[in-house]
Amino acid sequence: MIYQYAYNIHSISGFQEVSDLLAFISKERRDKISRFRFDADKIRSLFAEIVCRYALWEKYAIRDLRILNTEYGKPYLKDHKDIFFNVSHSGDWVVCALGDRSLGIDVEKMEEIEISVADEYFAKEEIAYLHMLPEAERQAAFYSLWTLKESYTKNVGMGMSIPLNSFSFRLKPEQICLFVDGKQNTRFFFQTCDLDARHKMALCVSGEEETNHRTGITFLTRSDIDRWKESFSQMESK
Repeated sequence: MIYQYAYNIHSISGFQEVSDLLAFISKERRDKISRFRFDADKIRSLFAEIVCRYALWEKYAIRDLRILNTEYGKPYLKDHKDIFFNVSHSGDWVVCALGDRSLGIDVEKMEEIEISVADEYFAKEEIAYLHMLPEAERQAAFYSLWTLKESYTKNVGMGMSIPLNSFSFRLKPEQICLFVDGKQNTRFFFQTCDLDARHKMALCVSGEEETNHRTGITFLTRSDIDRWKESFSQMESK
């Protein structure tokens, strides 16, 4: 089973408003947050771990966890190697996916872009596809491709060591097809969606669609986070 979570940070006025949550994250994350200059970056980094911890608590009843990273930066759980997760954040959103198979997730805030950016990072087939589209549709298509590429590299765990133009996607109305070295690769399932009018998200899961047993996205609220916090207080009082 694959689960997806999303949290919108737009209404948070400043880091001080959520600083109480520092007590619920790892020292490594607190140290990372302390190095950020701007509140927005601190808030996104904070909720990257909070949303992950909430999801693991709700779906797997995991409270105590240690997050490690591979040499390429892919996170994993030290004591639960049969549970996979991935996190991303951009703009107003923090997202997390987790489940029983390897996966990658990416969210991007859609900004105005020059289509020439694709020439540097995309495969020739993708570049041709973008130029074929009406100009009004190019931005959304660009970010669909970009988030798909990011979700794939995060899933396979090689990060940016994989050149983004070494593989390509073909976007069909009912299917997203991956091509590696010119051959279609069917060992992954992909999904894209708009979290809102300005944010695009993509999910990459190892395995065919029918084996994923996907669920929809759970949109968390601060009340959900407070309920998670309260569970710790209840546990300590027992």
